[in-house]
Amino acid sequence: SSVKGPAYGGYVTDVAASGTALILSSPHAEESDHFSVEIICSKGMYATSSGCAVCEAGTFSDSASASMSCAPCTAGTFSGSGSSECTACPGGTYSIERASGCTNCSKGQFSEAESSACTNCEPGRYQSKVGFRGVENCTQCDFGTYSAIGAAVCTDCSAGTISNDDNTGCTSCEAGRYAPTDAWQQSYCDVCPGGTYSGERAAVCSNCTGGTYSKDEAD
Repeated sequence: SSVKGPAYGGYVTDVAASGTALILSSPHAEESDHFSVEIICSKGMYATSSGCAVCEAGTFSDSASASMSCAPCTAGTFSGSGSSECTACPGGTYSIERASGCTNCSKGQFSEAESSACTNCEPGRYQSKVGFRGVENCTQCDFGTYSAIGAAVCTDCSAGTISNDDNTGCTSCEAGRYAPTDAWQQSYCDVCPGGTYSGERAAVCSNCTGGTYSKDEAD
């Protein structure tokens, strides 16, 4: 580019199409044959020994400068190549530092916007899809089922048990009560009817033998 004229004791060239401006300065205007050269690069670029280069994905430059590097995007944000700023990851996703994109949260997890990690659903809850935002998308397990932390699905309680109040595990039926194998969504153990009995954790009640009897809830 052609020199435009003196500028604070030196000379400034035109800004090139590549986003480069060469600042040519001399400590003494009359010694115009001795210049130092400083390369000023546009937003989204950084200076090299031969000109300007585009910032890599995951980095940015938010102002025209002579910096020889671009700043990394922080965790929870991302950028494409040549960016002048980083963009926040949306809810349901996350990113690490210097990321070129955001990653969906796994099943059993969620996140808010600009997150550096996903959060697990609490025990007793589940989340069956990827990329969900907000704790409100962790759903309470139904009666007769339970879950551990970060669950994608709830697990059925086994025969002879029912889920506890917060669905974090299963509790055995007491003697004289039972829970059949098809007791999904059942919140209580059934009472053994008269003439039958059961021990603890029973799936069915057994008939009393000849010469014996029982009342309801017999053990």
